Amino acid sequence: MNITLAMRKSFILLFLCIGFFFIDSIAQNKLVLLDISLEDKFEYLKVSPDIFTNYREIVENQLGAKLIINEDKEVDSELLKNTDVLIVLSTLSSGPGKKARTNAERQAIVDFVKRGGRLILFTDENRRMTLEAFGANDIANPFG
Repeated sequence: MNITLAMRKSFILLFLCIGFFFIDSIAQNKLVLLDISLEDKFEYLKVSPDIFTNYREIVENQLGAKLIINEDKEVDSELLKNTDVLIVLSTLSSGPGKKARTNAERQAIVDFVKRGGRLILFTDENRRMTLEAFGANDIANPFG
């Protein structure tokens, strides 16, 4: 499967997931935070030049929520304070010097979900960044 097809399938999945999160409530006045802080934004643009335009189209134009893209801030309780849905994208590259998710970030995300926040976590099963460095298991395990 080529990357473009995989990205399109991800968009469809994303649209369905976000839609389900907003079924019982109005999406207006909701905030969706897209976290790409572990990867350079241009890596995503190389794969899909319209990726962020597509996310904005789905979240803002189709669902009526507001989208904020976190490119470089550590995910903490302050960043998540007014967030309703957090989308964490997997990295697209690996290599030396790649920033790993800190323990404080992992805990902030777990606390966010425990307080009722919604989380969509995209991961690449060790293909690009190890699950340990990405923090996927530490984030998901408290919820079964």
